[in-house]
Amino acid sequence: MAEKPNPQNDQSIGTTKGTEKEHRVWKEQGGPFDTNLITSEVCLQCAACCKTTTRTEKSTKRYAEEYVEYGIAMWGYTRDKFVIEGSGDRWVISVTHNCVQLNKDNTCKLYGRRPAICTKYNCLWSSNIDKRVPEAWGKIKKLLEPLA
Repeated sequence: MAEKPNPQNDQSIGTTKGTEKEHRVWKEQGGPFDTNLITSEVCLQCAACCKTTTRTEKSTKRYAEEYVEYGIAMWGYTRDKFVIEGSGDRWVISVTHNCVQLNKDNTCKLYGRRPAICTKYNCLWSSNIDKRVPEAWGKIKKLLEPLA
């Protein structure tokens, strides 16, 4: 079993340090969090760490739509994978990418030999390092409610 990251010295697990507002929300939501709450059962119900949402900005709705067409061709996704939001000269396109090793039931195709970063990752460790709630906090919080 991989060694758990230590938020005091393993900064590679964190993503991006939270802003002052994100730090405040993290504290209001209960940070620092008990990382032992993230069990295999919780992971299998969530798997948000195996999904990444990217955002791209465009200056017009037309350019945003063209980017979606590009993404459909480039990644082979269907239109429903993309969300366009905005107005005026700021349009944000969001698309969620799943790890190619993620099965439909949230299990991993190469679980026994997955990369070290996957083995030691814990969204609450990362949250405690970054001092902000995880990206999928709404979902994670609901999964943790019965454990509280």
